[in-house]
Amino acid sequence: MRYLLLLLLVIFAGAAPAVTDQFGAVKSAFAPGDAVYIYFPEPGTAQVRIIDVATGAVVLERQIEVKTPGPQLLWQLSPNTAEGTYRIYITLNGQPYVYSITIATPILWQLYLLAAAAVATAAYVLWHQRARLMPRPRALLAYRLQLPNNYVVQINTPHAVFGREFFMKLGVPPEVAKYISRNHFAIYAEGGRFYIQDVGSKNGTWLNGRPIKGLNPQPLKNGDVITVAQALSLRFLLAK
Repeated sequence: MRYLLLLLLVIFAGAAPAVTDQFGAVKSAFAPGDAVYIYFPEPGTAQVRIIDVATGAVVLERQIEVKTPGPQLLWQLSPNTAEGTYRIYITLNGQPYVYSITIATPILWQLYLLAAAAVATAAYVLWHQRARLMPRPRALLAYRLQLPNNYVVQINTPHAVFGREFFMKLGVPPEVAKYISRNHFAIYAEGGRFYIQDVGSKNGTWLNGRPIKGLNPQPLKNGDVITVAQALSLRFLLAK
């Protein structure tokens, strides 16, 4: 009963920040010279950090005061911005999120498609502005995490970082939680599937018995076992 009551206190909002372009379209691929925006679904304080995956270097770190829901410019790419994969870590009102974007020079046929998409998106945004409605990011599939006691918590946001506080709210005892880092691992959706990545934890993360600390994001499938700091095992389940 104690686990169940604690579980009911953990509520994940369906609305989450989203990475968009200047037209409000949700994107994960940009070209040098583009502008990267973040759609914030609620007011508050956001801490943002962007890391170059190839080098591990922090390329941008800032705090954003969000006064009203909507898009805000995060990163204006220069024509000389290095191509590659970048990870965006956002904490909004205490809730952490992680995103992955790629920066690459598009080929000619991609430029044509992007231009067509930009015209269509601009018309869509104009229609919404006339209706005084803000565009909302498209919801992605939810998933569930099963605890050792067989209780299941459903996660309704496509980008989340899990750590000590999250598991203590679910009733994980302090003698176990002390081995879990404040920000331990992240699960996010991209291209229609889910991925997991250790985000620099002290005691590591395992996927089906294989350590993934220091590795690139690993794809998740239904039934995979996630072991946190060799102290807590979870089962990843796709939501029905």
